[in-house]
Amino acid sequence: MQTRTKRISGSLGSPPARSGPGTCDVCRGPALVGLKRCWCCSETLRNLAARAAADGRSTWSAPPVVMPLAVFRAGDSLHRVLRGYKDATAVEARRYFTSKLSEHLGSVIEAHLDCVEASLGHSAQSLAVVPSASRLFRSGPAAVPIRSLEPVVDQVDPLSKLVRVQVILDRAAPPIGHLRHSPSAFEVPPVEKAVASGIRRVLLVEDTWVSGATALSAAAALTYAGFEVMAVVVLGRLVDVNASAISRKWWDESVDHVNPPNLRQCSLPKCIAVGVSV
Repeated sequence: MQTRTKRISGSLGSPPARSGPGTCDVCRGPALVGLKRCWCCSETLRNLAARAAADGRSTWSAPPVVMPLAVFRAGDSLHRVLRGYKDATAVEARRYFTSKLSEHLGSVIEAHLDCVEASLGHSAQSLAVVPSASRLFRSGPAAVPIRSLEPVVDQVDPLSKLVRVQVILDRAAPPIGHLRHSPSAFEVPPVEKAVASGIRRVLLVEDTWVSGATALSAAAALTYAGFEVMAVVVLGRLVDVNASAISRKWWDESVDHVNPPNLRQCSLPKCIAVGVSV
């Protein structure tokens, strides 16, 4: 595997912070100095482990590697594009926001997909997209479904070549919310479970990480179905800088506010894309 040098553009947000004091080792968001994990990730993983034990199942000896492509605040460019993609009703607007998210995802993935293999020892064989856990959003007098990331992923060449594994949201299950995990809210159809016998290693793609409850619940459902979740690729990790002085300080001191995410080291343990250049 060789370090690559390439000219790429199109990423949004700020580069995620790498592991270190004050940065969560799961989501790469702010954490109390002296603790390796933020409160949200600690609680979600603890609750998932307790639920798995109660069901007589096992999840992970260590949580899946989370690869946020960027960090952002409410109102930042990535936040506006994500909201536009989910909320837009006009066809041209949907195409525009799909294109912007595909550029963002593609620009970072093209630079850093090999970092997954370098960090974890294996390349991914398949890909799954976390279905939206939100039922409906209100637009004028009508409620319409929030869109899946499938059209965005389909436009990213390295990801479109991976075998697609379907994960379905069970609309009858209790909704997932902030810190409200539920692996049972997601279903992996029997035909997909059969795929796991030969194609086990999967990348899971999620649009936004807030507490991680949705992405980690989907990852648990895939694990129960026999898949090995190599990494959870997240388009953006939302940081509420007004939540605490710690979050504000972390944002000001730990985040690179100058360079775009695709031109910096990624959050994986072994980033080999050091040759990425403008």
